[in-house]
Amino acid sequence: MADEENKPNRRGKSPGSQRSQFKPGESGNTGGRGPGVKNRATVIREVLNEKVTANIGGKKTKMGVAEAFTRRLVIDALGGDHKSILRALTLWEETETKLESASENAYLFGDADRAVIKALYDRMKECEEPT
Repeated sequence: MADEENKPNRRGKSPGSQRSQFKPGESGNTGGRGPGVKNRATVIREVLNEKVTANIGGKKTKMGVAEAFTRRLVIDALGGDHKSILRALTLWEETETKLESASENAYLFGDADRAVIKALYDRMKECEEPT
């Protein structure tokens, strides 16, 4: 029995070392992220939604950072920057694909369902009494 307790485990550490890995009340990552600190995705989302002032056609306009980035990308692409052209076309294609997918999912009924509903509607119209 004593041999089984001291049998190598977890990359050569004995099972007994696992019991004393952390002392009671002590976290395994004492230098980790503190309470109230935002994660990276939250910070990025907040920064991209911040409002900035941009000069559009000689007029100062307030817009989100993401919109300003997109406008800058398109301006650079129209100026002939090959990387900007490629990125703008890729972004456009991704957006179109998402919009098409969203519009397809907007309908709860398939073609067969719509045909049944239309037939039912037509029958109901026939049964209406003239007023």
